[in-house]
Amino acid sequence: MFEGVRPFDWLMLVIEILVLLAILYFEGVGEWRYRKMRKRVAALVPFMDRGQELQHSVPEPSHPTHPSYSAAAKQIEEWMNSIDVWGKETRQFLEQYSPRAARVFENIAETGILANPQTVHTESRRSFPIEGPQRESYLRLVAQLNNLRSIMEKPEAYF
Repeated sequence: MFEGVRPFDWLMLVIEILVLLAILYFEGVGEWRYRKMRKRVAALVPFMDRGQELQHSVPEPSHPTHPSYSAAAKQIEEWMNSIDVWGKETRQFLEQYSPRAARVFENIAETGILANPQTVHTESRRSFPIEGPQRESYLRLVAQLNNLRSIMEKPEAYF
């Protein structure tokens, strides 16, 4: 079978095997990176879900003269603290894998929020105005959710 095989034939066989090994290596590295990136995006889903839950559970403020004002104020304070905790946990998670993603998540300066930021529209088709610190927390939450969504949609830019 190997009679009459010239040295050039052996050289070509070695080159073809090396090319095959290089192709397998680069494909393997690409597949490994893709799977790693998908796992990181999947790990972001609970953070997104929790943020959306906070967005949908905005407590309705009451007038200072209303009897339930102190209870509503306490509920708003707890909600705002939950947003702070969510933001810190999400940022810490992102910093573990990508400082760039963490910086993008925190950037709320140039986000174009199209909805009226002074009015919250609930899933039950109700709406109510918000203002002051509650409004600021809500705006930050919406901006960070949009940033997190962007990170999840374009993970190759961050991970």
